Amino acid sequence: MIPRATRLAAAALAVAALIAIGELIAHGVQASRAVDAEDWAAVGAHLRERFEPGDTILVSPEWADPLLRTELGDLIPPPHAGRSDLAAYRRVFEVSLRGHRSPWVQGMSEASSEDVGRVRIRRYDLGEPSVRYDLVEHLADAQVTLNGNPCPRVNRPNSTGGAFRGPAIPRERFHCGPEDYFYIGQTVLEDLDLTPRYCVWTHPHRDQSVQAVRYEIPNSERFVFYSGMEYGSARELHGGAVTVDVAFYRGDVLLEEGYLDTHRDGDGWKRVERAVPEGADGVEVRIFAVDPGHRWFCWAGSLRGPAREHGEGRSRGGVRFFQVTEPENE
Repeated sequence: MIPRATRLAAAALAVAALIAIGELIAHGVQASRAVDAEDWAAVGAHLRERFEPGDTILVSPEWADPLLRTELGDLIPPPHAGRSDLAAYRRVFEVSLRGHRSPWVQGMSEASSEDVGRVRIRRYDLGEPSVRYDLVEHLADAQVTLNGNPCPRVNRPNSTGGAFRGPAIPRERFHCGPEDYFYIGQTVLEDLDLTPRYCVWTHPHRDQSVQAVRYEIPNSERFVFYSGMEYGSARELHGGAVTVDVAFYRGDVLLEEGYLDTHRDGDGWKRVERAVPEGADGVEVRIFAVDPGHRWFCWAGSLRGPAREHGEGRSRGGVRFFQVTEPENE
């Protein structure tokens, strides 16, 4: 009879051998599925042949985004990399590694699917974009004021931002001073989920002063507004709230004005939507805070037509009440 100690030793050796074999198999599987430089080059060539104006590209899982942009960075500018939703795009190309699916295309039906090396590329056709005017993209055309006084547009040294340094500071911006961080300008901010957002930086001013950004807009049906705090500003969850009002005009006639949203730490990248009054050709976003300290606030907005089935994003909290002002006789 084989001694018990010998049997136990043999069993331990067998288990160790099985573990070693399993690790070898797993390594082989991982090596066979690993996406190498040749695959990324093929993905870049494939998408460059098919990419058209109105398209955007995303990758899943998101940690692979720097690898994708190494090949296709010129096709993923800040508005694409920091998108709030997909309403501005006709088609979406999803670059998928190891079977991953992006939450951006959840619930959508793919129009095509092709394997390029060890990468799968899916295309989704969304139809005509609903966005008619993007407020971030057209910031240079806006009028910016602090308590009714113009904030001059300046050209000053910029900053690329980065870890523990906040978002990038654009060279061209509206300066509402006196400190340099009291400006209105385009940037890419990392929100509470560390997701990049292309948006308008608006650090609330002291003494509940109102910073207002006014645009001339095309005929539209909906106003969609996103807002959030930079991660470093919001992660402690004890900062003051930022309030946003909005007003709609026809020429110089005020049609409607009122409360749009209050953003608090913990809200993340928050979406609200409301109807645009008939005949409006101007919109003004107004921002203020009772406690503006360390409020690295950023927002994005767009004027849109009818909603599409996919890519519109989802609101939190619904549409708020608005005061309606009867237009004066013209």
